[in-house]
Amino acid sequence: MSLINLFTEVTTDSYLAKIKKNKLNPEIIFSKFQTQKINYRAAILDILNKNDINKLPIDEFKILIKLIKKLTDTVQHIGLLKLNTKNKLYCEIRKLVIQDRKILLKGVLTLTTSELAIRTKQQQNNLKRDNKNQTTLANVTIKKMISHLVAIEPKKLSHKIILAQISLGTRLIEILNKNVSVFKIDPNNSTNIIQTGVAKSTDERQISKPTIVISPMDFMNLMVEIRQITDADSTKNNVYINNKYNARVNDEIRRIFLKFKIPKKLQSSHGLRKIWVNYSYCYHAPQGMSLTSWITDMLGHKDGILSTAANHYSTVHIKTVAEPVVETVVEPVVEKTVKQMNLAEKYEYIERLVARGFSSYTEFQRLGITTYMLSKYKRSKGITGPL
Repeated sequence: MSLINLFTEVTTDSYLAKIKKNKLNPEIIFSKFQTQKINYRAAILDILNKNDINKLPIDEFKILIKLIKKLTDTVQHIGLLKLNTKNKLYCEIRKLVIQDRKILLKGVLTLTTSELAIRTKQQQNNLKRDNKNQTTLANVTIKKMISHLVAIEPKKLSHKIILAQISLGTRLIEILNKNVSVFKIDPNNSTNIIQTGVAKSTDERQISKPTIVISPMDFMNLMVEIRQITDADSTKNNVYINNKYNARVNDEIRRIFLKFKIPKKLQSSHGLRKIWVNYSYCYHAPQGMSLTSWITDMLGHKDGILSTAANHYSTVHIKTVAEPVVETVVEPVVEKTVKQMNLAEKYEYIERLVARGFSSYTEFQRLGITTYMLSKYKRSKGITGPL
């Protein structure tokens, strides 16, 4: 079934009436294209990515754009597509379309004057509300969460991506696509990473940024593992790459954040950036530097939008509290319990813990390693002093 036929079918008056009445989800609407996306924005992008709309004849292209507009207006009005999400969809479709055809989108896949006014008012109200009632996070909570991600030795790609994002405050696409951003350890500051290129800028700007909790070398090793997988998509456009990974990464963020009781409003890739920039400001910003300036410098925003950047990212407050030593130990998630491991597996487990900085008998006992087993391990390795 062609794109034109599909969108024609689902935008007939009778079908739109069916959508309005039953609030049909996109899996039903687009079943003939076998998309498994759970929301309209993702589903439409998925279909357009799988079918190169730039190859359509001009007449068909124009018809398709109008049909997409008709469908999105309908699902927005019945509450299945937020106004802000519709605007994001239109922006992403513009990115998919070749330059020669972008002019054909003008006046069609754009918000109306009244919609723009509503969206602006909504954004202003949300920012005002969030800055009046900041989300407070304790520094120890953030440390525990990142330590948890490190401790489970993430095998899932989504875990690796989340750890990379929160440790350096990057956008998802900057982690995924080597054509957007590249990273290296700052030769003039070994505690920082230099990021060359940011997603919302065409220049090759360089930003020296501190990592939080994990070391710059650990970050670089993490990026090697991620890019070994995602480089296969580097020839694709950013919309395709984001759409491929966004849902699974955000699902995993929600799962992890719930475990550490981090508020829902931060449970996204965007939330990771908010946490990083406010946490890094507490520990790495030069004395006398304002949060507003730090946000703009570190996140790579365009010059001249200091207040806008601060409004969006200063809605998080990092509460610095004393951290009891006993609470810093985060138990790594392993496939077997220590009792179920054979001797070689127990030794390997101990080595992983030592590599992460565990050293006291108390810490090892909390993680299931008995004093006898630890002593046996030390004898086997010829270790006579502390680990």
